[in-house]
Amino acid sequence: MISVFQKSARAATLALLLLPAGRVNAQADKIQPVRLHPANPHYFLFRGKAVALVTSGEHYGAVFNADFDYHRYLATLAADGLNYTRLFGGSYVEVPGKSFGILRNDLAPLPGRFVAPWARSNTPGYAGGGNKFDLEKWNAEYFTRYRDFLSEAAKRGIVVEVTLFSSSYDDQQWQVSALNPANNVNGTDAIEWKKLHTLENGNILAYQERYARKLASEANGFDNVIFEIQNEPWSDRPVLADVVNPYLRPPGRDTYPNSVDLADELSLGWQNRVAEWIAKEEASLPNRHLIAHNYCNFRLPVRKLLAGVDVVSWDHIAPDAFGPSGG
Repeated sequence: MISVFQKSARAATLALLLLPAGRVNAQADKIQPVRLHPANPHYFLFRGKAVALVTSGEHYGAVFNADFDYHRYLATLAADGLNYTRLFGGSYVEVPGKSFGILRNDLAPLPGRFVAPWARSNTPGYAGGGNKFDLEKWNAEYFTRYRDFLSEAAKRGIVVEVTLFSSSYDDQQWQVSALNPANNVNGTDAIEWKKLHTLENGNILAYQERYARKLASEANGFDNVIFEIQNEPWSDRPVLADVVNPYLRPPGRDTYPNSVDLADELSLGWQNRVAEWIAKEEASLPNRHLIAHNYCNFRLPVRKLLAGVDVVSWDHIAPDAFGPSGG
């Protein structure tokens, strides 16, 4: 069985998650990470009790945006009685002042302020400012921030959903991706951006695996982590499954923001692979964390659950999502 929650990816939002979990301990093999409640898997177990996780989240770039004060942010969450947040890992970044019209966008670091998981090379030319990335080398500063963020959240009883990947949405975000061959010195394959999160992305797949397994490994000692495979995977590769208002005229009726979309088979195959990477990485480590699948937007009963997935989420959830039509 699975647990369910709602969220939005485009701005500060109110997210509700019914949960339960384990306790932070100096020894990784002594902790019990947040998990599904054994008596009712619609809930989670966190530190010995069932809880509701509620947040008003920043826009997910707390670790990789050097200008964001995440200590102040986490302290504010705790002071307001909030206990959940979402974190993008760094494989996806946005463009300052341009992406989705968001100003002061945490996912869009200013030039020179992107603290990526990968180290910078000595070669200039990254589209977002500064030198290109070397995907064979990790950035120690990033992982110091990553572990510190998880640690500070854990001290305050805040569960962190670590989102490993995100849809690109359009070419603008792909142009500033570290995985774009123009932005690294590793000769990644030149692909059409809609294939980035498929198994048809050439040698990029191996770098995605290294990255996903590294983030999973670095977080293994924390009890307050859930891994999400990909944010809004249907956005780049949509399959129309339903509409919110059937009385609109085509083509607007069948497109966002009225369409209810699922990810296509190419996307699902790749997402399955990411879930396998997480499971394989944790197989030799002390702890196993929950894996979340961002299923669709608005509403839709789960028709096909990915192997190895524990949690299912809907974005921009519709009021009737859990009614007769929503399942």
